[in-house]
Amino acid sequence: GVSAGVVRGIADDFVGNTASGLWTTADAQPLTPELVRDLFAGNLYFNVHTAAHPAGEIRGQIYPTSGTTLSATLTPEQETGEVVSDATGTASVQLTDAGVLFFVTVEGLTGEIANAHFHRAPAGVSAGVVRGIADDFVGNTASGLWTALDDQPLTDELIRDLLAGNLYFNIHTAANPAGEIRGQVQLAGGVGAAVQLDPEQETHDVTSDGTGTASLTLTQAGVVFDLTATGLTGAIANAHFHNGAFGQDGPVVRGIADDFVGNTASGLWTTADAQPLTRERADELIAGNLYLNLHTAANPAGEIRGQVRPNAVVSTAIEVIDEEIPGAFSLAQNYPNPFNPATTITFSLPRATHAVLAVYNLLGQQVAVLVDASLPAGSYRVTFDAGQLPAGLYPYRLEAGTFRQARTMLLVK
Repeated sequence: GVSAGVVRGIADDFVGNTASGLWTTADAQPLTPELVRDLFAGNLYFNVHTAAHPAGEIRGQIYPTSGTTLSATLTPEQETGEVVSDATGTASVQLTDAGVLFFVTVEGLTGEIANAHFHRAPAGVSAGVVRGIADDFVGNTASGLWTALDDQPLTDELIRDLLAGNLYFNIHTAANPAGEIRGQVQLAGGVGAAVQLDPEQETHDVTSDGTGTASLTLTQAGVVFDLTATGLTGAIANAHFHNGAFGQDGPVVRGIADDFVGNTASGLWTTADAQPLTRERADELIAGNLYLNLHTAANPAGEIRGQVRPNAVVSTAIEVIDEEIPGAFSLAQNYPNPFNPATTITFSLPRATHAVLAVYNLLGQQVAVLVDASLPAGSYRVTFDAGQLPAGLYPYRLEAGTFRQARTMLLVK
């Protein structure tokens, strides 16, 4: 309700009607400790100006939120059916004590929104509706609170699916009744870790061709983990988080055997568990002093092990292949494809930006981060060695500012 001076311009961060950026202490208009205090006090606001409204056409006060932050980018490419559309969308989701608070904005649809929902399924899979959101839309923007008291209630099981990345938004139009744009809801905050499990990390002799991949995210809700193993000598007899540095054995801090269905486990480790996630254990995770260990009858002390390395980047060096400024963002198909065990991926940036190139399995779990860096405009090449992964299809995605593009590659062995 009060107008005041500018503290940071964001016009240059816009591509079309969408902006993303990072405000730091090193900016020309720096983020100062005083401004951080104002941010948390609710004393900063966004203002977007147009020629018709030079003093501001839309404004939004920034309020602090509590809980676990999630987000979704909605695109036609995430639909499991054929879609011809230039639509895009962004969603912000906050899991709070009151329920799930959500905001969704879409643009460029082929027509009016005919329906919209939360669905329950991992990336690349379609499944049933768990909560309609069509009535929450005003124009192309929706906001609402999903609670345990709704007609389609928010259950504990759905909260677990939300945190595990198994809920998605789907927006339907008359031209695309099965869905025009879709966005998987993913954790937006926290400390991430990519884990590769193999026999070589065990501290004792092991004869095995087993391998595994795990992804973890430390959030306010706890540690969300997903793990898949293959090539073991037999059934998993036990599995745990241990507290120990690389090359050293340590005690069990959380069992995960009960989280397995076959050779895949997913779960949430919280402060309320029988083996709780304490502040000390969270600190050990961040320090890289936790590891996963899978045990079999043939290898009771452990057959494959993987050190948890927060924010792991598992690429070779990024190679500049052309410093000439390209005309558009692009992500090329990998070559060779199919491949074994290494392949090359190229991408182009028409302007300087922070780029993230990551690889996923078909469950939507991140298995490798190939690029996570601020890069100048140009064309780049990176080599991906998938020797530790099982054969199969692997989607890979480039995120650079507001640009998103995904492709799929085939690993054969």
